[in-house]
Amino acid sequence: MTNQPPLVGRAEEFAMSRRAIAAASGSGGIVLAGSASVGKSRLAREIVDHARGTRRPCHWLYAT
Repeated sequence: MTNQPPLVGRAEEFAMSRRAIAAASGSGGIVLAGSASVGKSRLAREIVDHARGTRRPCHWLYAT
């Protein structure tokens, strides 16, 4: 992602998402859940950027 500092403290979650994207063979999704202000949106942006880089279709959905 441009103009963003490096993603810090989320290596395990980001690696897990990369494995899920690589293993996907059709439709699917990744759900991030947690307390407010813990970095879910930032992690989600990195995951989406990675998935788009692999030329997979991506959609960002918000839910409460």
